[in-house]
Amino acid sequence: VIGTDLKVTGNANLTKVTIKDDTSVGGDLICDDATFKSSVNVHGNLTSSDSYFEEGIEFAGRTLQLSNGSKVVGEIINSNSQAVTLIIDHSVVKGNIGFANAASRVILRNGGELKGNLLNGKLEQE
Repeated sequence: VIGTDLKVTGNANLTKVTIKDDTSVGGDLICDDATFKSSVNVHGNLTSSDSYFEEGIEFAGRTLQLSNGSKVVGEIINSNSQAVTLIIDHSVVKGNIGFANAASRVILRNGGELKGNLLNGKLEQE
């Protein structure tokens, strides 16, 4: 358990960890069996397996993948001006998803669900 803000200037690979305060990653974030109790800001890409995001995710990379029962309660916002791919694979996003580029897409796989709205992008079912 990390009880204070987590700030990583490069890439981060987190396994079996709970972070109570804000998380900021300067590069890519890969997480497995992690719980984020506060906001998550990633300057690169994000790959999540069996992880729980209690608040929103803000990321600037080109890909975000949620798999193996990952759950995002808040919103996912992407600030990249290029087209972005977000994959929800056997996972759930309860909040809205917003992209800066309208050519961005959300791909639902293996029962993946988006319960909120998609702002500025395309939703695809695989």
